[in-house]
Amino acid sequence: MPSASASRSQTGQIGERAVSHVRQAVLNGTGYLFREQTNSDYGIDAHVETLHDDDPTGHLIALQIKGGRSAFAQPSSDGWTFRVKARHASYWLNHSLPVVLVLVDVDGEKCYWQVISSSTLRKTGKSFTVNVPARNTVRSAALDWSKLAAARAADVEAAYTTNLVGVPPAAAQHLRKLYEGQPAAAFTLAAEMAAGREAPSAIVKELSSTHLAWLDGVGVVAWDAMAAFAKEHSLHVDAANILEHLATIRPASRAGSLADAAILLRGVDDHHSKKLLEQAQVADADASAVLLAGALIDSANDTHARTLLQRLDVHANSFRAHTALQRGDDTAAIDTYTQIVSDFPDDSAIIMLLARIHLKRALSSHARATDVDDGLRWAELALRGRRKWTADTAEPLSIYARALGMQSRYSEVLQATTIPPLGTASSREVQSIHVAEFAADAARAMNRRDQFESIIRAVQPEDDQRYLAASLRLDQNAPAADHIAHHREALTRAIRRNLISDAYDAAVFLALQGVDESDKLISAAIEPRHRQLVSAVAAGINNPHAALPLLRSLASSDVLAAEVVIDLQFRNGDTPAAVEACEYYYTVFSLPSFLIRKVGLLLRTEQADEAASTLERLLANHALVGDPFVSAHVRLGEHYGSHGEWEIAAGHFTAAVEASIEVDRAVFWNLINCRLNLDDVPAAHRLLNAHQVEPRTEHEIRMWAHVMADVGWTDATGSVAVALALRPDTSAELAAAMVGSIVLNTRGVDSDAKDEGTDLRPTVSGNLHRDAFSAINVLIDMHGDAFPLRSLDTDADDFLPTLLDLLREHDPRPLMTLVRQIELGNAPLGVLSDARHVPYAHTLARRANAVRAVSHADADAHAMETDTALEARNERVVVDLSAIEVAHHLDAWNECVGSFSAVEITSSQRADSVRSVTAAINATAELGAMGVDGDGDLVLSESNASEQLEILRRCEAIERAARGCRATDVGNEYTAAPALSRFKMRTWAAPIELAARTGSALWSDDVAQRKLAAAVGVRAFGTVNLLEGLRFAEWERAGQPNPLAFQQQQHRFVLDLLARRVVDQPITVEDVLQDIAAHPSQLAPSTVAVSRAAWWRNDSPLDAWSKVMTTVATHAPQFARVWQAAGMTGAAEATPDEYSPRVLAVLALMGTTSDLSSPDIVDGLMAADHVCRQIGLAPASEHIAWAVAVTGTAADGQTPEDMARDLSDTLTTQRDLSA
Repeated sequence: MPSASASRSQTGQIGERAVSHVRQAVLNGTGYLFREQTNSDYGIDAHVETLHDDDPTGHLIALQIKGGRSAFAQPSSDGWTFRVKARHASYWLNHSLPVVLVLVDVDGEKCYWQVISSSTLRKTGKSFTVNVPARNTVRSAALDWSKLAAARAADVEAAYTTNLVGVPPAAAQHLRKLYEGQPAAAFTLAAEMAAGREAPSAIVKELSSTHLAWLDGVGVVAWDAMAAFAKEHSLHVDAANILEHLATIRPASRAGSLADAAILLRGVDDHHSKKLLEQAQVADADASAVLLAGALIDSANDTHARTLLQRLDVHANSFRAHTALQRGDDTAAIDTYTQIVSDFPDDSAIIMLLARIHLKRALSSHARATDVDDGLRWAELALRGRRKWTADTAEPLSIYARALGMQSRYSEVLQATTIPPLGTASSREVQSIHVAEFAADAARAMNRRDQFESIIRAVQPEDDQRYLAASLRLDQNAPAADHIAHHREALTRAIRRNLISDAYDAAVFLALQGVDESDKLISAAIEPRHRQLVSAVAAGINNPHAALPLLRSLASSDVLAAEVVIDLQFRNGDTPAAVEACEYYYTVFSLPSFLIRKVGLLLRTEQADEAASTLERLLANHALVGDPFVSAHVRLGEHYGSHGEWEIAAGHFTAAVEASIEVDRAVFWNLINCRLNLDDVPAAHRLLNAHQVEPRTEHEIRMWAHVMADVGWTDATGSVAVALALRPDTSAELAAAMVGSIVLNTRGVDSDAKDEGTDLRPTVSGNLHRDAFSAINVLIDMHGDAFPLRSLDTDADDFLPTLLDLLREHDPRPLMTLVRQIELGNAPLGVLSDARHVPYAHTLARRANAVRAVSHADADAHAMETDTALEARNERVVVDLSAIEVAHHLDAWNECVGSFSAVEITSSQRADSVRSVTAAINATAELGAMGVDGDGDLVLSESNASEQLEILRRCEAIERAARGCRATDVGNEYTAAPALSRFKMRTWAAPIELAARTGSALWSDDVAQRKLAAAVGVRAFGTVNLLEGLRFAEWERAGQPNPLAFQQQQHRFVLDLLARRVVDQPITVEDVLQDIAAHPSQLAPSTVAVSRAAWWRNDSPLDAWSKVMTTVATHAPQFARVWQAAGMTGAAEATPDEYSPRVLAVLALMGTTSDLSSPDIVDGLMAADHVCRQIGLAPASEHIAWAVAVTGTAADGQTPEDMARDLSDTLTTQRDLSA
């Protein structure tokens, strides 16, 4: 039995014979060039270069030669089947040259071939087979191989530009030079290099061995490209070997090639490095490249360095940068390396070094404000560049992540260091433990520990994976001993792997735990000053008072020492000193982290205002980016929000939301809250649509519902609202508000229903309405009496009585009293809006045809307000919605607004005007209104479609005018008018506060509001005052001609106001009589005049009243009783309370017609009693006898005594019937 060595020898002989037969077949049969490569069953055995007209084409074919009987062991129908291992098939298919399998019958000296392609390979289990036809002989392959080589050459040429991008820039530069002389070779080499990005070492070895003869044939430029490719991939030994080969085939550059090779082997193979240096010095000792190698390798001999530093070439600059870095002069190193990069912009090694130096300097006393930004920029440049041509990008990604982390941009770190879909890193990058550590630190900082498992799972090899898992399992609250043990292991690992930075970081952590491992750093080549710092930090933890002086001295130039000094001062209870130190070290290092630390200390000591001021300074200086930028805006938003400064708070929350990659829920809903406090519902709605953040808490649901109800429910938002209302944790009140709003403020229409009527509410599907009604019944069962809505299950006959019973549960008298006080000008109309929970502007607009009492009944007060209006001309004024409504009603808005330099409105009133339009649209669906009068009787009023549309038109006019005014937010506190604090910050009261703050006059047509304004020192006037004043000013400018004509003009103005139902101007009895006669079919506006006390304070009030009632009886008898009640109200107000009932009894006895009758007098007495009840007086009917006696009244031929007795009896009977 032959030995193994004999067997191998025999196989080798067969292989050599097979190659020899193929050579002869190629040379004699095809005439092509044959180049044998290094023997390798895995690689390529030979290259064939085709010819054209006896000239080489540069088109190559790679041959894999198999000889012996085993190659023909499996015959097929037309040849032989050859089995191919999967790894060989993959290699051949991905080869840059077409690969041809050649089977050689060494005994018969015949050679057969088949091209390797996806169409010729057949999968059989874990391997492949290829069929080699007997007709495919190598001797007859010339034409087929020529086409095959040309086609692949064309493919490689077409991919050349793309392949260049996938090659290191330094290598690509040589390939471009090669292209100028040998394009085919450039195409092939670019394809080989681009294909080798995943395994650059393998491709260098393949090209350097199997392609050796071909590369030598191409020339030195190809070898230059190879050297650059190996060097850029940090394959220093391979690059050095190639440079040695170049020194042999290019003698002119021998010294430089050998010197560069020597530098590459420094620290890798020092013996061979020195040998190469000696050879380079023999070749040319004075060459800059040789001097640089000597200065670096033979540093004891300073002759090389001195000579080199007298020069200004790239080698000299490289040495200057190196020595600057060695002596700790980061600034000089940065300047010199930056100059080198300007000459070699694609040198990723120097670019990464620049990034590291910037980040290092950022933590020193020489820090520049832009160091972290510059480090980030260089790291990103290196990362982007290297990702194009190599898979080995973990190092630049780690530097990039570190720079982001130094700016606390943790969300961006996590994104950059994790794979898609959440991140942007490659699967190869996340295998690096260094990349993973940065990802884990970011996840921890963001409280995203759920990311740990995927980060750990990606790391390779398994040893690194286990170490990282153990590191991340260490919780911050874990025992200190566990942390110390882990970081001791980390220190040992880093020293063993020669990871200097990691070793220092581990030693620093241990020092912060009071463990001094500075001695171990000697073997890691850590600089003495850094070892001293580690020792000092450990001492400071163990004995703060003793170590602080040394730490302070070190802190003048080291960030870590400064941070420890601050920490120790705080631990010692000296917070003011720690705060002062933060400020001091910020001036030394220009690092915003010191001011952020200061903010934290200030907040711990409840100095919120100073903390906010510090954050604003950081933001103003553009010192924050990433997460600190977001956190600063969030803290400032919370700070200003707590003070009710909603506009400023909204600005900060908006900045935080816009700067966040993933919107924080709390921040987002804080922003929505600010917008709602500013009454800026449209902005809140845009935010909700843009970010789609689901409401979860009661407060969030309330805000969401507020916005959706204001802008109008849709099928989508309505369905969500119903679902939210049915949640068990939603309060009964909020659930009722949502489903009630859907039912009342939308119109449910089925798809086949006709659109009828004037209902202008937003349209939703009938199904949504049915769902809302069903939800009401479910919610009643769920919440019981706590649910504010009721479902009446009754037939039509019992509906009104049942509803009346429900209404009588609520006493209407307080509301009736409020209405009366508003009519008298003693309470602002806005209070009624608050009581009814309807927009203020909508309440104003509903006065479409109602009488408006907008001026002081007192003449002196009216004149004073007119003077105020004149003084306010050409100044800034604050307007109330009541003035907008009245000015539009009088068609005088443009005239009035033009009188002022600016018209300001509160944000809340502008928002109210928007809501009023929505309310008016909803009101178009009303069929009528139901209520209870002052006596507890059910009152029904039918809705009028044209009136509702008129109200909507007026609301829209108010909203347009409000939109044209400058809006200002006054917040929630009365700072200028604290006396109004009991009203809270109501919509109607806000203008008073704004006017008080700005020193402006208030333009309002609510008399009671103007009285309140005057009480807190705010000047106020109404529209009528302004219009009167403008006419007076115009008359004065004209030189005051014809005073009588001016008085007549003013009187016409008053009558015009009266015709527009704007009253409370001084009018005569004749004016009232004319007004009655002008309104025979409706209640004349002057009714309000007689209901005011001022009208009754004239010389002959009873005579005037007699004339009024006579005119009413003649022109509008149907309103006689209303006129009588109005007069009684005014008389009661003008008379002391103890006499008012008697006066009203007298007016009742005067009757409403010229012919007195008992029924008329009885009805008058009942009206008098009603007026007395409303203002809290004794009944007027108790004074019948007195009134009859005083007036001598007698009717139907009775005596006064009989008259008094009969009236009393009749009243008693009437009361019994009413009861």
